[in-house]
Amino acid sequence: DGEVFDLIFVGPPYDRDFCKPTLERIRPELLAPDAVVIVQASRREKLEEQIGCLIRMQLRDYGDSLLYFYALDGV
Repeated sequence: DGEVFDLIFVGPPYDRDFCKPTLERIRPELLAPDAVVIVQASRREKLEEQIGCLIRMQLRDYGDSLLYFYALDGV
C-alpha cells in the first residue's frame, strides 16, 4: 500500500532461527530512510553484520538476550 515504517521490532521465539529469515524478508521500500529495525534474540543465535538490505549499527548485551539494531545499508 506504499506504507513505510520508522521502527520494526522483531522478537520471535528464541532458538528457532527465525530472526535471519525474518530480516531477509524486509525490503528497502518498507522502511523510511532513517528507520531502525530492532531484533531481540538469544545470545545463542548470532546474526551477521549485514542481512539483506540491513546493516547492523549497534549490538547490546542483556544477559541471555541480545538486542541488534539495524538500519538500511548505506544510511
